[in-house]
Amino acid sequence: MEMMVSSGTIPDAASYTFLVNQLCKRGNVGYAMQLVDKLEEFGCPPNTVTYNSLVRGLCIHGNLQHSLQVLDTLMQKGLIPNVFTYSFLLEAAYKDRGVDEAVRLLDEIIAKGGKPNLVSYNVLLTGFCKEGRTNEAIKFFRSLPSKGFDPNVVSYNIVLRSLCYEGKWEEANELLSEMVGETRSLSVITYSILISSLALHGRTDDALRVLEEMMRSRFKPNATSYNPIMAQFCKEGRVDLVLPPFFLI
Repeated sequence: MEMMVSSGTIPDAASYTFLVNQLCKRGNVGYAMQLVDKLEEFGCPPNTVTYNSLVRGLCIHGNLQHSLQVLDTLMQKGLIPNVFTYSFLLEAAYKDRGVDEAVRLLDEIIAKGGKPNLVSYNVLLTGFCKEGRTNEAIKFFRSLPSKGFDPNVVSYNIVLRSLCYEGKWEEANELLSEMVGETRSLSVITYSILISSLALHGRTDDALRVLEEMMRSRFKPNATSYNPIMAQFCKEGRVDLVLPPFFLI
């Protein structure tokens, strides 16, 4: 980079950001941070995307505290964190310190003027569910409108997955009945959740009915749709039922 500058070639923001991102991917986060510090000297101040590379690199390498300092620097420079900034931080927080710490972090970010969006809250929903705290996840899910956000299909799928794998079919059906509208209608992921969880619980006939419903909709089943049913048939010794659905792919 210094050679480019000394030769009279002025790299643009995209060039710097690409280099910072590649350094972070290779684990050279320290050198990437040094480069970011030099950007303004080269007449090319870093932008939010540049800082996101640093935040992600630090999070991946388990340095959450340092990534929070990078966030502070970003905001002090008048730059606006985006959905990726918050997602990297919140996911790292719940994986490293638990979802309660991630919730506290989000509250702190908001108090500092940050404006997270629904994706940030979906990350926290995932954290609750991964910790097996489904009831708290549902409570958090139901609180989203009071925070100014309507749950989307991703939000529903996160909670639905936990309910189905825990065998809470009544609550799952209640959630499914709400999944109508442009942003929350059933997706291929929704069908996959239903099929795999029903098969896991030995309800292969119900899983097949969901598969048939999926085929009647605008979605085309794939290997992910068939595999859970086939695996359960094999487990039950019903190998003769495995081949016919396989040939429908």
